[in-house]
Amino acid sequence: MTRIIVDTEPILPQIPRHPTRHNQKAHITPVYRFLAFSNSDLGRQPFSIAPSTFTVSGTPAVMNILDDDPIFDDEALGSGQTVDASHQILDQPFDGIYGAGLVAQSVYRYTLTNNTTGQVGTAYLLRIYAGTNPSAPGGQNGEYYNSFTIPSFTIPSFTTPVNIGDNITLPAGNFVGQTTYRNLVICYTPGTQIAPPHGARDVQTLRPGDLITTRDNGPQPLAWIGTRNVAARNALAPIEIAAGVLDNTAPLRVSPNHRMLITAASNDLYFGTTEVFVAAKHLLGQNGVRRVLGGQVTYIHLLFDRHQVVYANNAPSESLFPGAAALAAMDRAARAEVLHLFPELAAKTAHNFAQTARLCLNRAETTLLQHAAAL
Repeated sequence: MTRIIVDTEPILPQIPRHPTRHNQKAHITPVYRFLAFSNSDLGRQPFSIAPSTFTVSGTPAVMNILDDDPIFDDEALGSGQTVDASHQILDQPFDGIYGAGLVAQSVYRYTLTNNTTGQVGTAYLLRIYAGTNPSAPGGQNGEYYNSFTIPSFTIPSFTTPVNIGDNITLPAGNFVGQTTYRNLVICYTPGTQIAPPHGARDVQTLRPGDLITTRDNGPQPLAWIGTRNVAARNALAPIEIAAGVLDNTAPLRVSPNHRMLITAASNDLYFGTTEVFVAAKHLLGQNGVRRVLGGQVTYIHLLFDRHQVVYANNAPSESLFPGAAALAAMDRAARAEVLHLFPELAAKTAHNFAQTARLCLNRAETTLLQHAAAL
C-alpha cells in the first residue's frame, strides 16, 4: 500500500507537477501521476463500456503521463472533445505490460457509484495505443483502463476510491472524456491535512499559488510542489508521530529528515531560543514515535518563496529548504524546475533562503533537549 506523506526531505523530489510560478511557464514537460484500474480489475470485460454493476477484483497501477499541458485529452476533435496531437504519452512502463512512450488518451466519462461505501464520483475511461506519435497513435493496445475522482475522498479509512470486493455501478456515459490531471486521484491514501487560511485541506489537493497559513508570515502562496514514490525501507521509511505527541490532531507521517518544530521554555537555556527544529528520526525512542517499514510511500514537498513553518495535522513543521545540499540531492528534473522558479539559487544570491526559519538541532543537541525538556 502506498501512503501520501507531506514532506520536505530533499532526497525525494522526482515528479515535477504544475511548472508555473506567477504564471511563468517552465521549460520542463511535467509528468502527471494517478491511479488506473484495468477493466479486468473492476470485474468488467476488457473492451467493454456497457453499463452494469461490478465487483472489484484487482488493485490499480500508477500511470505516469508526460504531457506539455494540464489536460488529459480525448481521442477525437469536435462535439466538445479535445485532442492533444503533440505530447501525451506514458512516461514509464505501465502495469508490467506497456512500454514508455506509448500514447494514452481519456476517451469516455461516466458516473461512478461505490455501492459499498456510498461514495459517488466520476470515472474516466483510458485507452493506451500501439504507437508513440500522438498525431497518429495507431490502434488500441490492450484493454481499457479507468481512473476515478471522488469529491468526498477525504476519509482516512478509505485507501482508494474502490477496493477489492467493493460493489460499484458504472452507467452509460459521455464520449467527452478529457479532464484536467488535477481531477484524478493521485495516490492511495488521503494526505496529511495542511492549514490554509480557511479550513484544513489534504496535501494532495494543494496547487502552486494556493495560500497556506504559516507561523511567521500569515497566509503565503505555495511556489512549487514535488512528489516521489519510494519503497518504505531502511533510511527512506517514514517516521510516524502519534496523535497528540506534538499537538498533532491525527497521526502524522514524515520522512526521517523532515524537521518538526519543538517549543519549550528550557530550549532557551541551551540554544538561546524557545523554538527549534528537530529531525523526525531524532525523535525515535520517544513514546508515540516509530518508524513504519514496508510497502511504498509517496512524499510530497512544499516550497515557498522562503523557508516557512507550516501546520501539518496541526503540528508545526518546516517547508522545503532548498539549500545547496538539498539541491544537489534532487534529481535533475526537480532541480531544474526549482532553479527555473528561483534562479537566484543557482547564482547563490538567494537572500530569502540565507537561513532556515529556526535553529536546526543535530542528534546530540536533540538528545540534550529531550533530557532537559522531558519531550
